[in-house]
Amino acid sequence: MKWRKVVNSDWFLKLISLGFAILLWFLVGGEEMVQVTISVPLEITNVPPDLVIANDLPPALSVKLYGPRSIINTTTKQRISKVIDLKGAHAGLVTIDIPPSRISLPAGVTAMKIDPATVTIKLERRLARVVPVKAVLTGEVEKDYELEKVVVQPDKVRVTGPESEISGLRVLETYPIELGRAKQTFSREIGLNLNGLHITVDGDSIVKVTVRVRAIEGTMRFQNVKVQGFDVQGQLSWWPTEITVILEGPKPVLKMISSRDIIVRVPRDLKQGKQWLAPDVSVPAGLVVKKTIPETIRITWRAAAVNSGGAPGKQEEK
Repeated sequence: MKWRKVVNSDWFLKLISLGFAILLWFLVGGEEMVQVTISVPLEITNVPPDLVIANDLPPALSVKLYGPRSIINTTTKQRISKVIDLKGAHAGLVTIDIPPSRISLPAGVTAMKIDPATVTIKLERRLARVVPVKAVLTGEVEKDYELEKVVVQPDKVRVTGPESEISGLRVLETYPIELGRAKQTFSREIGLNLNGLHITVDGDSIVKVTVRVRAIEGTMRFQNVKVQGFDVQGQLSWWPTEITVILEGPKPVLKMISSRDIIVRVPRDLKQGKQWLAPDVSVPAGLVVKKTIPETIRITWRAAAVNSGGAPGKQEEK
């Protein structure tokens, strides 16, 4: 009983601590003392399920250590972290003081300074909302092309976060997609740009964006296009012998052709004598004839005596 009182007395515990200190001094007393600064990760645990952190927190603390070189070297190789337990916390600001004594370190190593020494955590009520997704495009498509449509899949996502951010959130944008002077449709898988918001996306935060590109429609005038005839029994003449053709279609296609790619012919369905008829015009695929100037040409056909009154013979074209 008497011995138990001695063991439980303050002076006995102090004596034991002094003995450990003396032993440690003998072990490292002759060793070089150094100062180093290490990064101690900050871990937040037990955030109440109805709350969410609504501000940016430092990912780690900068801690200046002092102690024997051998122990310091061992300490820097260990995983040391500072855990902040938010169990039972309420909405609002929570300020946590972190004095050097609150960092767990090996015996003989002292934490001299911590930066930051105080961490303030803003807790807000957790909200969820479904918001549309908007694709952000930069740059331009190729000249003579235009954007036809931009399709985002999925076009809506469900997000969760602080009440102050979720309540004002109307749309969620993607990271920029460079058009790169595109002249055809393409697709990209791209992430959602949270812009520093403290929100999370339910499910996958990657969306597929399809950018549909098409050529701009336009018109182009081709002058002095020769009118071609065909072999016929009798006399066949026409005027004018050259016309202007106005074509309509994709601008890139229009710019690639010339008058030589347009075939204008005298129509074959002729009657005896003089007549005004629209010429037959053949153009490259994808283009249409908007107008010819003139719209009709004067054609005169006089059949040979042996074929008087008949239709012109259909023979090999010139």
